[in-house]
Amino acid sequence: MARKPGQIKYLKADEPLNRPQAIAGGTFVTTNLQRTRKLLEDFAGLECTLAGDGKLLVRDQGPNGDKHSKGAVYWAFEVSEVPEIKHPQHVLNHWGFDLATPEEVDAANAAALEMAEEYGIAKVQKSRDIHGVYAFYFQDFDENWWEFQYRKPRPGASDE
Repeated sequence: MARKPGQIKYLKADEPLNRPQAIAGGTFVTTNLQRTRKLLEDFAGLECTLAGDGKLLVRDQGPNGDKHSKGAVYWAFEVSEVPEIKHPQHVLNHWGFDLATPEEVDAANAAALEMAEEYGIAKVQKSRDIHGVYAFYFQDFDENWWEFQYRKPRPGASDE
């Protein structure tokens, strides 16, 4: 039987073709590119560069703030400036950062509370055990949600 225009036939593969280890990129919007850049560079420790009018490219700086080793997880995203946020994010649709220890999560939480006005942080949740990690969420001035988390080692996993 011939398919009609617009019909899509989907057959699930027995095995997936790819097995991603991490999300490598994404996009979000802001009403104030400079304020977002300050939050991302100064508070989150990311590297940013202006990529044209109303565009910011953001990337992580590697595990030691210098560069990535071959084969290491690497990610980047693009930020676009818009006049208004038409579709605010929900907390379940957030950007996440892995930190090295639970103490770093608590320190980031304290900094978010202390420096909320300076960085445009609107809401800060308490650090807690959630979905297998120790983490907290915060919302920025554009209603984007962010998570700082410590991933607990899996039982039996090597410390290396």
